[in-house]
Amino acid sequence: MSNDFGFSLGGPVIKNKTFLFGDYEGLRYRAQSLINTTVPPDSYRTGDLSSVTGAIKDPLSGLPFPGNIIPASRISPVSAKVLELLYPHQILPGNNISNPNYTVLKPVGNTNNQYDFRGDQYFTDKQTVFARYSYKNIVRATPLTLTTLGDDRAPEKDRTLVVSYNYVIRPALLNEFRSGFTNRGRGRDFGVAGANFDGPALAKALGIAGIRSDPPKVASVPDFGFSGPFVGTGNARGFTQLSRSIQFTDNLSWSKGRHTFKFGADIRHLRTTDNISFFSGDDLGEYRFSGTFTNNDFADFLLGYPNRTRLANTSPDIDGSTNHQGYYAQDDFKVNPRLTLNYGVRYEFHPPFVDSTLQLANFDRNYPGGRVIVPNAASLALTSPQFKASIGSTPIITAAEAGIPETLRYTDKNNFMPRFGFAYRPFGDRTVIRGGYGIYSVTILGAVFYSLTGIHTSDTKTFTNSLVNGVPQFAFPNPFGTGLGAIGAVGNADFRRANAIHAPDPYVQQWNFTIERDLGWNTGLRVTYVGSHTVKLYSSPDLNQVPVNSLGYSVAKLSRPFPNWAIVYSRDPNVSAKYNALSAELNKRLSNGLSFQSSYVWAKNLSNANGSNGTGFAGEAGSVPTDRFNLGLDYGNLSGTRRHRWLTTFTYDVPLAKNWAPSNVGGHIVKSAVAGWDLAGIFLFQTGQFLTPITGGKYDPSGTNLDSRANDRPDYTGTSYGNLPSDQRTLNVYWDKSAFTIPASNTLGRFGNVGPGQLIGPGTVITSAKLQKKFYFAEKRYLQLEGSATNLLNHANFANPAAALGSSSFGRISSTQSAEGAGSRTLQVGLRLAF
Repeated sequence: MSNDFGFSLGGPVIKNKTFLFGDYEGLRYRAQSLINTTVPPDSYRTGDLSSVTGAIKDPLSGLPFPGNIIPASRISPVSAKVLELLYPHQILPGNNISNPNYTVLKPVGNTNNQYDFRGDQYFTDKQTVFARYSYKNIVRATPLTLTTLGDDRAPEKDRTLVVSYNYVIRPALLNEFRSGFTNRGRGRDFGVAGANFDGPALAKALGIAGIRSDPPKVASVPDFGFSGPFVGTGNARGFTQLSRSIQFTDNLSWSKGRHTFKFGADIRHLRTTDNISFFSGDDLGEYRFSGTFTNNDFADFLLGYPNRTRLANTSPDIDGSTNHQGYYAQDDFKVNPRLTLNYGVRYEFHPPFVDSTLQLANFDRNYPGGRVIVPNAASLALTSPQFKASIGSTPIITAAEAGIPETLRYTDKNNFMPRFGFAYRPFGDRTVIRGGYGIYSVTILGAVFYSLTGIHTSDTKTFTNSLVNGVPQFAFPNPFGTGLGAIGAVGNADFRRANAIHAPDPYVQQWNFTIERDLGWNTGLRVTYVGSHTVKLYSSPDLNQVPVNSLGYSVAKLSRPFPNWAIVYSRDPNVSAKYNALSAELNKRLSNGLSFQSSYVWAKNLSNANGSNGTGFAGEAGSVPTDRFNLGLDYGNLSGTRRHRWLTTFTYDVPLAKNWAPSNVGGHIVKSAVAGWDLAGIFLFQTGQFLTPITGGKYDPSGTNLDSRANDRPDYTGTSYGNLPSDQRTLNVYWDKSAFTIPASNTLGRFGNVGPGQLIGPGTVITSAKLQKKFYFAEKRYLQLEGSATNLLNHANFANPAAALGSSSFGRISSTQSAEGAGSRTLQVGLRLAF
């Protein structure tokens, strides 16, 4: 259900040629979202794991628990409290955890209020000014997967002001100056239902020791995660963020003979302030359970034995800013009536952000054992005592002492980007050949800057659990030891994250070639090849990763290059991407009541920027690679690009009774009812996403502590590559599980040999249509009746199967798609009055 209202106004032309316009719109949208996940069954909560296949071992005695039942006296009070406060009870009965057992509809929607004002001032025929102010408030509400946590609220406040001054210096010389200001505030909270989940209160209620007494007083929960099918709590944390930008641009156009020259400059001031957490574990901790001690992840949880924990004591708010510049010159040269050339060059200058609160820090990987670099002496004085104690003998020095800028990385001064294009009509006016090549810089903004903030002013540690004399080293209620004073052991600290000091800006080379042909009958055909190669994209390697080995991480970690640290993440421009696509598009302009556009695209998008199991396109900051010593291991198909995609849209003026001239009142009524209908439709066909089989995070055949970085990929068995023929696929067996095997830990001395993007998920077929008619009372007043159908044929578009081999649900489809209108058929009838 939705409701909206709005109005607009346009001022008349005033004597001094001033125009005023205004527009307001309010929208409130409410719908239902399906939460479909797996929570611990009620019997599991009491320790009854008798339905689990395989013996559950008591780590203290080394013997199995009788009947796989954990005595109530052994269940950790912390674990029991986590289940009580954070996990809803199952809705579907039974202990079958292969399928979701918590299915519920929860409200979802957003509230949108916005208005725009614009004023135009005509001073003379040569000089005009316009200004536009935009105001928008949006609150999006989505239920969290664990609905006990409330809603995921994302309030956003946007304010924009644009001013433009156009001056016709002379007929062939035109200058346009623009200035803009943007203020964007966004945040996150859990709504009314999540008001009680503030850090201090929840930490006290759960009884977890070692968490500082003054965590940020925002809605937040600890991050619990399992290697099996149970949903984790996730790193849910509230925050507020404010981004501002001021931009000045000037463009000068000069026409001279067959040339049109353009010159321009672009100056931008960027600023961001926020209190967002920079650490995965956050201030309430991260806790991972994988069955290390009992052979079952949930049994480990009930006993209070995490295999890995992480704790972050975050820094105060940060305030970063920078000034970016861009300049260009280009020429459109009409060589003759058939050939036009376009060529030019652009230069970009992107200095790194600086933080006025002096909370930046970088890591010097070239110094033996590593060292921390901060901007200056004032920043050095802000170092957290716990952070300093946890890194032992690691030096902390200033940028001047290290001989680098206070921005802690050098600015790339080589961003010269040439462009060239042409348009050629070889046979007159009905065929056009176009082509072009250009280099484009990829601007590095907040994500890389954030990685340097709040490191030496915070304290973040990772702890890997193990058995010592038959007893886990730590357990609830002390998952980090016995308190903050005791967990500062050297070698547990994380550096999250450094930047490569000499990091250049990424850039992409793009090229295209197009042939267009007018086929007559108001129909055109276009065939296009597009390619690109992006280099120096960022990834986030762990500089403290050890090489692959068969000794096991407990032995191999003794040779880490930075022994005073657990993890040393960085942002390094060392990965790339290649894209090639061929498309064909047929367009028919409106004639005889019909217009349509039909396009087909074949695309191949390969990259190693998405890490071991990328499910989308790589972000600015990049992903953690599987192996920093062999980045090619992650090179494969990107999930976000479908190999084949066919999209057709059309509009059709239904010709019923169009030329009928009725002779009586009844005929006019009939014609009014059946004539004048418009039909529109969309047809979409696309192949499935490229997906990656994973082991589930429990296995480490490489001996590199893989669980701290990513999910590993399995080995092939040699029977197939996992994709079954279409006539053999079912909802329960969509992929061939026998094609893969999970290698044992610490035995291979290598990673699994399955590459990313090797599996193909279900495709999408959608047919949607809309039928409407307008009943006019006057030229601008009418009543519009419309009916629409999404997925008109109700084609079943299934969602991707589970891809974790360690789960019994591997290759099983348990839900349907929802994006692009691929869900079940929906019908809607509407009536609109326009005046």
